[in-house]
Amino acid sequence: MELLFFTLFFCIYIFTRNRENLKIKLLSTSLILFVIYAIAHTAVNSQGYAVLKTILFNHFTPFYLLAGPSFYFFTKAGTNNQFKFQKKHLIHLIPFVIQCIAIHEYIMIAWETKMELVNSFYLAPEKQSSLNVSIFFSSQTNYIIRLIHLIAYLTASFIGLNKVKNVPHIKKLKKVTIITFGVVVLYYVHIVLIISNNNYNTLLLKTIINLDVFLLFLLILEFVKAPELYLSLKKINKSYLNESPFSKIPNKILISEDDKKQIAFKIKEIKKNKYFFMDPENSFRDFATFINFPDHIIRAYLKSENTSYIDIKNKVRLSLAKKILEETRLTYNLNYIAEKTGFNSRSNFYSIFKKYEKCTPREYLDKRKL
Repeated sequence: MELLFFTLFFCIYIFTRNRENLKIKLLSTSLILFVIYAIAHTAVNSQGYAVLKTILFNHFTPFYLLAGPSFYFFTKAGTNNQFKFQKKHLIHLIPFVIQCIAIHEYIMIAWETKMELVNSFYLAPEKQSSLNVSIFFSSQTNYIIRLIHLIAYLTASFIGLNKVKNVPHIKKLKKVTIITFGVVVLYYVHIVLIISNNNYNTLLLKTIINLDVFLLFLLILEFVKAPELYLSLKKINKSYLNESPFSKIPNKILISEDDKKQIAFKIKEIKKNKYFFMDPENSFRDFATFINFPDHIIRAYLKSENTSYIDIKNKVRLSLAKKILEETRLTYNLNYIAEKTGFNSRSNFYSIFKKYEKCTPREYLDKRKL
């Protein structure tokens, strides 16, 4: 229990010290919830801790359903410095909301009744599986849902990390994910054995607990080995920060010559499909998906070439617009040409044309006569 409390205080310290760093807020939120979950079950399945176990039992279950999404978005933010939360991400809160509704009746039970009930679990662990504290699910179903929910997000995190290329710290992120996966699975095995056997003292159970504590120690060690979590970044070598999955500062991204050639080739290929840029539904995300490199790598490459996705899109659209102008000699009005080439309005087309060509469409045609 002492190790769990130490871990909890360490994670809270990391959270408060790095509250401006989205990646660390997400990671420490996951770890805080994992540890509170472990403390809750350790307390409930032990003698003593009467007040603590009553506070933690069942009341915090909605928050445990935020641990998986928090870890998943940590890995997303850890591999993409441009990552931002969007409204569509709120869908990940649905299990949390459902669980809040599911336990509202238990929350309203008198404190004395809850304390007596929770403190009886140590002598009769089977009560945990027979007690209905949710209006939607049985206790066993709740355990299964939380396990599947966590495993699904950790698996999605690892699959996402496997797809990422050219991120220096990707191995560290994978290692943290695998250790966290192991901690979660072993912990649930330990809970299932307690409930199914009604016994805390089997050799198998003690072995699993010790192995889980060892994995938890390895997880803590990964963060102890990351001084950027608790020291001033000014005291840390910048080359080290470039290799860190926790650093807040987006350092200069190094792209190999081979990768530059691959990205340049892909951009050349997509430029041939002019209608890709004519479609207003297509975005940088679609562009990046075609090139098949991480967003931040593509942005860094484009910046090194003094261009951008918007710049490429505008040039391709203007190339088609100039072709139409030369063929039609303004037989069609600018509204038609703007719509045909993907610009959202005549004025937008006109201003972008002047920006790139340093003249109006009519002046451009007059020059072509000379």
